[in-house]
Amino acid sequence: MKNNIGLKIKTSRKGAKLTQNDLSCDILDRSTLSKIENGYIYPSIPQLMHISKVLNLSISNLFCENITPCNASISSISKKLKELYVNKEYNKIIDTITPYDFITTYYLGLSYYKLSCKEESKALLEKCEGLFCLLHDDLKPLYAENLAIAITTLGRLVINSFSDVENYNYLIKGLNYLEAYNLKNVKTYFIIINNIGAYYLYTYKYEEAISFYGEFLKNNLDILST
Repeated sequence: MKNNIGLKIKTSRKGAKLTQNDLSCDILDRSTLSKIENGYIYPSIPQLMHISKVLNLSISNLFCENITPCNASISSISKKLKELYVNKEYNKIIDTITPYDFITTYYLGLSYYKLSCKEESKALLEKCEGLFCLLHDDLKPLYAENLAIAITTLGRLVINSFSDVENYNYLIKGLNYLEAYNLKNVKTYFIIINNIGAYYLYTYKYEEAISFYGEFLKNNLDILST
């Protein structure tokens, strides 16, 4: 019978954007890691300690049975975390949640951001895009807005000023995800549109600003008229 520890290791490794070679060492070669991740063998204690250190996960978390929860379970976890976040219980989120998937990593990253813990927030938000890609296709439209928020928040953490071209790149990336999942009527979409226009104005690109807003109005009259 295959074990679930390997799946948890594989999911966490991909979420951290690490290859099997990145996780390999003198006590864990790539072939052995592949067998572990595919659930054919269990890792030894020294191997577990190495894996948990590299992935920044506790060993107990690697043994968590709830590795690939069903959609209903994910929605339930997301709802609870959202309630805590909306109520500004950021410390409670940080104290009780271990990041192991997109939702937990997202809310932890934003909680650290709200508490001005920039490095902790940056480290978590950088993982969100990779973890989002691991979500089941049915879940991606539900959490694409969260990803856009994570991306634009990460942008605010790494840019030096609003007029930095990197700011524009992060905004466009967030916008692309929203448009890919047809999320043009959510609050985050309009915030990003506004900030892209503001970027053009900050950088004295007035013609680009006029063209950008004109294109936006032309393509979104149905949304704006509802």
